[in-house]
Amino acid sequence: MAACTFNLGTEKCSSELRKVTRDDLYGSRRVQALGADNKPLQRAGVIEEGNLYLVSGDVGRTLRAGEHFTLAPVETVDSATGQKKQLVPSSFKQAPEFRRASAEEVSLLEVASVYRLPEAKLAPGTFYLGTFNYRDGVERNDAAILTNNHGTFLLVGKLKKPLFVGMEIDSQIIAEAAGEEEEAEASFESLF
Repeated sequence: MAACTFNLGTEKCSSELRKVTRDDLYGSRRVQALGADNKPLQRAGVIEEGNLYLVSGDVGRTLRAGEHFTLAPVETVDSATGQKKQLVPSSFKQAPEFRRASAEEVSLLEVASVYRLPEAKLAPGTFYLGTFNYRDGVERNDAAILTNNHGTFLLVGKLKKPLFVGMEIDSQIIAEAAGEEEEAEASFESLF
């Protein structure tokens, strides 16, 4: 895979990205779906009318004679402002900026992809937060670079806000709730 340069505060770090897959983590196991004749089945779809069976990648059969299918460039517009969104450049074209972070900040990252950075020489326990986009796009992906005893890794995903921050017991809230309970009980007894 291609090499990428990262700006880590005042330092620059350049490394090849090696994708870490589920197979790398858990081992691989191949499952095959076989048809009645013991031949492997392919992904397919049946259109609503039920008269056409589409094998994966066979869009051409669904077009009328004379029609053509092209992937034209799209223009993305911000729904709030109506303004055209600017493309975020690929991190391979423009070196992404990272800042030092705590383990707690990095723990808020909902990880979608993991890459090993074999040439990065950072001290174990080092954490950085920034952004990383594999390709040009309209959304910026959050990213973390972390180093442990197994190496340096780039984690790509989205930072999430914690839903539960903490718990606080307020004696006034408890007292108000007790008062409301007594009032409700008194009004209920007055019905009889």
